[in-house]
Order: sequence, then structure tokens, then C-alpha cells
Amino acid sequence: MLLAVTLLSISISNYAVAVMRDIAVESARYAALADKSAAEGCKKATELLNNAFASNLANGVFCVSGADLDGEQIGVKIKMPFPIIGLIASSLSIEVQSSAPIEN
Repeated sequence: MLLAVTLLSISISNYAVAVMRDIAVESARYAALADKSAAEGCKKATELLNNAFASNLANGVFCVSGADLDGEQIGVKIKMPFPIIGLIASSLSIEVQSSAPIEN
């Protein structure tokens, strides 16, 4: 039983990281478009997280642009609680980050 719960937890965590990574990449590319801003990228990431996961998990979205990164880039960082045992969340968190060059 413990093995099954452990495998389920690892599978859910891997799935969550993959989805979060995709959301970070998509949001960074969206924010880097010529007519968009970093705030719009954060809004896009929050919307995508709310669609993929529970809505209370989307409070860990951070966007940075320009001088905070190397050159002309927009970055999106997503941080979410990490489920330790089965579906029970803990104080540990998963963090993913992506960046994209800003279009002119």
C-alpha cells in the first residue's frame, strides 16, 4: 500500500512539474510579444494555472523583465505546494522558471 501511494505521489508530482513548465514557457512567450507586458504574462500564467490546478494554487506566479534578466528578456516563475504523501500538500514547494526574448 505504501509503495502504491509513493508511486502515485511521484507520478502526480512529475505531471504537475511538466504542466507548470509548459505554463511558464507559454506565459513567457506570450508576455514577450511586442504588444504585451510582463503583467499580461503573469495574468496568462494565473489563468492557465487556475484551469489546470485548483484556483488557490495560482498565488505563486512572478514575472520579471528587462534589467532583472540577461538583456531584453521576460521571465515567468511559478511556485506551487508539493504533495508529499498522496494528495496531501506540505510546506515544500515546486518551482519552475522560463524566459523569452522580448520582441521589438
